[in-house]
Amino acid sequence: MAVVDLVRDVVSSHVERVLQIYEQHADALGVDAVLQASATSPSVAEMLEWLQDIERHYRNSYLKRKYLLSSIEWGDLGNIRALPTAWDRISEDEHPDLVRDILLNVSFFLEE
Repeated sequence: MAVVDLVRDVVSSHVERVLQIYEQHADALGVDAVLQASATSPSVAEMLEWLQDIERHYRNSYLKRKYLLSSIEWGDLGNIRALPTAWDRISEDEHPDLVRDILLNVSFFLEE
């Protein structure tokens, strides 16, 4: 849980910082520029959406695992034995390739 918590916090911190920078410059950019994409560059709006998708992914992952651990009755050996399976099921229910897919989208637009 400590690792999931750390990842969630780091991602949230980065997303928050990017959104702050965007908000500082939003008026100068204008709506048209924010929404404009090209064959070689995604729109700012798309990139911000990707960041928020990644943040949501890690936040949901953390909350599901936290709920799982809080719902375990530690005196019930059956619940404790079922914990690894339930933990793995959370991972399977999530979109396991979400972050990788988003990073592939980003890397497509990076210049070498």
